Amino acid sequence: MKKCVCLFFLFLLMLGSSALAQEKENFIMTATVTKEESALLSLPASEADVLLPLHKDDSMVILALGTHYCRAETQLTEGYVALEDIAFDVLKGRPTQLARVNASETNLLSGRASLREEADSKSTALIQIARQGLLLFLGEEGKMCHVAVPGYIGYIRKDNVLQDVTADDYRIAYLTNDDRVNQRLCMQFADRFVIQQLEPGTPVQYIREYKGWGWVEYNGYKGYIMDKYLSFTPPEG
Repeated sequence: MKKCVCLFFLFLLMLGSSALAQEKENFIMTATVTKEESALLSLPASEADVLLPLHKDDSMVILALGTHYCRAETQLTEGYVALEDIAFDVLKGRPTQLARVNASETNLLSGRASLREEADSKSTALIQIARQGLLLFLGEEGKMCHVAVPGYIGYIRKDNVLQDVTADDYRIAYLTNDDRVNQRLCMQFADRFVIQQLEPGTPVQYIREYKGWGWVEYNGYKGYIMDKYLSFTPPEG
């Protein structure tokens, strides 16, 4: 009985911590166009349709990081802008450096790393970020890396951060299922390995095929989606 009571209070504490983390989503990642001419595109691809022409010093809110293109919103329009065409305001003129979360799928967080409020591994965990998730690298402080993602800014342990980020070649593929599809950390169906759920018709960056699965990137996260749910043909309409 005592054990059940303790577990109940632990559950309540976890709910409280989760609510606190929700309230701390107050970092708006912004960027400014540095090229004389750029464009907000319909897809993360150079041949995509232009939604809006962009000019030097135009500002935007970054919704998702990317090694080639970032998903952004400006002038009430959402699309994709080339990473090389923008500077992140939080860097205050310093060059852009991206990093990725480096966490084993067998760790206690099932392939995730905690983004913490302060440069202390015991400070409040704001969110957990899945392995291969993109980070904007801001610097180092002791055993921690100072990083940012859209919505949050904080610290991750150095051993959970990979600073050598490569930009993979890819093709645009589309989800063909009638219902939402899970992107997964690995080729296993356990719920704990789900990174995010994608809506039908969502365009993803298809990097390669492996044993019936597509290795794809979406919203800055790399992971697996079953090949049968993917097509290189855009959906009608």
